[in-house]
Amino acid sequence: MRSTFAYRSLVAALVMLTAPCAGARDGVIEINQVRALAGGVTPGDTAGFPVTLTRPGSYVLTGNLDLRALAGAQNIGAIEVEASGVSIDLGGFALLNANRCTGDPPTTPVSCTGGGSVGRGVGATGSDANGQPISGTHIRNGRIEGFGGAGVRCFLACTADNVESRHNAEEGFRVGEGSIVRNSVAELNFFSGVRGSRVHLLSSTVVRNGGPGANIASGSLVSQSVVARNAGLGLFVFVNVVDPSSPVGFQGSSFTQNNGGNANDQVSVSALPLGDNICGTDTSCP
Repeated sequence: MRSTFAYRSLVAALVMLTAPCAGARDGVIEINQVRALAGGVTPGDTAGFPVTLTRPGSYVLTGNLDLRALAGAQNIGAIEVEASGVSIDLGGFALLNANRCTGDPPTTPVSCTGGGSVGRGVGATGSDANGQPISGTHIRNGRIEGFGGAGVRCFLACTADNVESRHNAEEGFRVGEGSIVRNSVAELNFFSGVRGSRVHLLSSTVVRNGGPGANIASGSLVSQSVVARNAGLGLFVFVNVVDPSSPVGFQGSSFTQNNGGNANDQVSVSALPLGDNICGTDTSCP
């Protein structure tokens, strides 16, 4: 009897020693509300929000991250990326904060309960431990809602894929040069739906935002997207001082009921139509 008990105890100990660390599976680090409040998701991550990701690699949500009950929630971000090469799979879950926006341009303007701040859904705006600017952030498969800042904010190139960004008091997506926003939704954000330079907006929906739908600079492309009912132009082109001569192109997209209605311009006159677009009630773009 004793030998059997000892054998079972030894097996149990070996299983515990060889089991993967809690919160990780197949090299992917799990994030949920309990882990966020406890801290230690990566080295240097303190308890509470934002969750700080200081190591490159893959992360996945296993539940919503909900900041709505926190004092001053709209000034607090959900996830801050402090390393290049970070991939965040929202896993079909949401990053939730307290800001709410209402309005339906061109009938009523967009207003929000909170003001712009550093509190964003996912931020990748600083430098890593070696002082190098952060790049290569990839966010996918989920919802970001209600932040006092942008839903997604990247200084350099990042990718948002299958992400819904709503009710944020700044932009839905504010991204750096070389970024991609794909298969995504930007709706009811106080400023632009999508803002960036040299950005590719692909197969996305940008509706009912308080400024231009796509507020993008030289070298950008809008493709296969629906941009409608935004308070500003559906496609507004601002000058990129790095490369002011590079055009902004758009193709296979529709721009309707922006800028006060279809009787008004839907896209900037400097934008380059590449065919099969709809602007207002016809194909005259711009």
